[in-house]
Order: sequence, then structure tokens, then C-alpha cells
Amino acid sequence: MKIIKVFEFSRLAVDEFGFSQAHFDLLVRYNEQHGNKYFNVGNKRIYFKNYVGVIQAGNLIIEILPKADRDTTDSNIEINKWHNALIYMLNMCGYINIDSISRAELQLQNTTLIDLFYNVFLEEIKSIIHCGLVRRYRHKSDNLPYLKGRLVFNRHLSENYLHKEMFYTTHQVYDQNNVYNQILYQALLALKNINKNNDLYSEACNILYNFDGIDAVGITDNLFDSLSFNRNTLKYKNAITLARMILQNYSPDMISGENSIIGILFDMNILFEKVIYRLLKANESKFSDAELLLSAQQSKEFWQDQTIRPDIIGECRCGKDGPKKKFIIDTKWKIPPNSLPNDGELKQMFSYNIHFGAERSVLLYPWVDGSHVESAPFKESEAVNRTFSDHSCSTYFIDIFTNHGRINKSAGDELIKSLLTPKVLGQEIESTI
Repeated sequence: MKIIKVFEFSRLAVDEFGFSQAHFDLLVRYNEQHGNKYFNVGNKRIYFKNYVGVIQAGNLIIEILPKADRDTTDSNIEINKWHNALIYMLNMCGYINIDSISRAELQLQNTTLIDLFYNVFLEEIKSIIHCGLVRRYRHKSDNLPYLKGRLVFNRHLSENYLHKEMFYTTHQVYDQNNVYNQILYQALLALKNINKNNDLYSEACNILYNFDGIDAVGITDNLFDSLSFNRNTLKYKNAITLARMILQNYSPDMISGENSIIGILFDMNILFEKVIYRLLKANESKFSDAELLLSAQQSKEFWQDQTIRPDIIGECRCGKDGPKKKFIIDTKWKIPPNSLPNDGELKQMFSYNIHFGAERSVLLYPWVDGSHVESAPFKESEAVNRTFSDHSCSTYFIDIFTNHGRINKSAGDELIKSLLTPKVLGQEIESTI
């Protein structure tokens, strides 16, 4: 398998790095099937956008890596750092569980993203099989030599006119042929058909023996959205998440199978937002004296059926007996010119402050060399109550990755400390920092 590693917002031209016209055509077809949202298409060129992850097109693997620094080189050190960073972000957000595979198998720098997804998926299924595939009651209709359940009279007459000894019935059975196992079964078939790694192919074939008698099921968004997980099916949750990514992004070649394509891609803006929220939430309990409470994706009606929704809302108490005050955090996966927010971002923060009653909003960017914080109050507004007229906005640059791409978990603690200051909340906070 040929492997090409590129960064988001870069380009890839035909005849570069083994990228052929056939590969180009596959990517164009795949992009069109998904509303042209993953990249822009030029004259024999692919222009990648803000989606990161991996695409397997026939015999080619393209890894699209995030990048937030001013280093314009594509050195192996840079590539390995951002390759690892993407894996650790996906792990933190619950898309993959790298703890489920051994250290020897992991070897992040030597593992392609597609093989890592497949490996984690197979390990999740093996864990389910070890605990036992879930069984459920279902209705089954069949022609039997004995009466069982309810006789389907019309069908019985048409089926058994010459076979008086048979009964066409509908009855309940208790077996493994249910939607949870059906989804995993179809994802295993897709993996077996597109995967080019011999070891993973053999493992998928071996696992499929445990799904003998499982039916196919129509894969739709509604099917996945309708699933609920209880104590018996909770073990399926991670595997179902991966199965959904595989099945909904798989475009098979029905003729030869050589030109199948699969893409597992993530919006980097959403991924960054989720990582930041989890980093902050993991440190929330350290600031219990201030009654810190963080929540994500709170919406309010804004205009007609339009809503307004900041990424993160924080609330904490000022002092032991002081009032509770709010602050807004909005994440931006970008490098702002001269470390300054643009006009639209400032207006967005102003709107958040007014609509949610926050005294401060923070535009949170990834840290790069030369970043510097800017903070200033918004100018007084005629229609805003004077007691709330000193609300402000500031920038913050968070350094969440080590040189090896690991997530710096102390960054969340540092960000909260910078927020819980007199400058933010208008007065001292006792014994919280």
C-alpha cells in the first residue's frame, strides 16, 4: 500500500507522490457523494480543507493531518508529531480507544490511521465476543412441521395447500440475530473487502465465524440514531461508533473491488472544541471552592427559528458569598494574523456576552510561537444596562501538544486559572488558585 501524508489546507496534484489519475477520480467521486464537503477539486488537484483523518482509495492511503504552527516544512518530525496528535485527540474524544490495543500493536508512528481504526474496531469486537454476543427476542415467520406461535392463516393456505403436515406461523425466538450484531457483521464484511493488511484481513475472517446466522440490515442514520444502550448492550457502544464511521463512509466497487474507497474524516474545528471541553471538564473538580460549572453547546433562540450557541459556558462564584458570574469560551482552530481576532469573531463574542449574561468571553486559539494575548472591554452600549456595560473579550492561546504530539493535560488547569482571576470576574476569588 502506498501512503501519502498531507496537512489540512494543503494540496495534492496528480503524479505527485504516486497519486494517479485513477486515485484523483476516486476522490472526486467520493467527495461528490458527500456533498463536496471534504475538499475542493481543481485541475488534476485536490485542495484539502478543514477535515482531517484518513482516506483509503484503492491501493492508496492518504492521511490528512492537522497542523497549527508556523513551521512550513513537512519534515518527518513534524509529520510524526501531528500524526500522533490526531490519534490522541480522537482517543480523548472517544472515537477510538487506543487503550484497547497493546503497546506493541500501537507504535503510533509506524501505524497507518486506517489500520489503527481497523485494529481498534476488531479489538472492541473481540472484547464483545469474549463477554458473549447479546441475545434478544424477535418475531420470526417460518413454515414448520409443528404448530408454534400464531398461525398466519392466509400464508398457511397458500404455502401448505399440498402439505397438510406443515404450519406457517409467526413465533418468538431468542437469539443473536439483532440489530447490534447485524451492524457489526456488516462492518466486518466491509472491512474484509477493503482492507489490504493481510493480518487484519485474516483476523476479520476469523471473527466473522462468530456471526454465523446474522442477517444484513439496511444502514441509515435513523438506524444508528434509534439505538439505545443499557447495561447489556453498553459494551457495544465503542464498536458501534466505529462501525458507523466505516459503513457510512464506505463506497464499494461492485465490479472488481479494486476501486473501493473509504474515508474516516473529522471536522478539525469540532474536534478541537471537544478536546478543549474535555480538558477543562477534567479539571473542573479542582475548583469546587468557586463552584465552577462548565457546560457545552447551550443554545438559545436568537431570531425566528435561528439559535445562538457558544462552545463552552462557564459559571463560578466570586468569593465565598459573592454572586455567580458567567464566562464564554469559543474555540477557533486557526492562527489569527498578528494574534488578533477578526471583526466577525468580536461581534460574535459581543452577542454571546449580551445574550447569555457573561461578563467575559474568550476566543481560544491553538498556541504558536509569537502568540500574545489581547484583552479589552467592549465599548458601552446605549441599550445595555450600565451595571453590565463593562463586559469584555480576550484572546487565549493554549499549548495542548507536546513535541511528540501527546496532549498536555495540565493545559486545561492553566486555562481555568487564567479565567478565575480578578480581571475576569471583577473581584478576588478566595482559595481557588
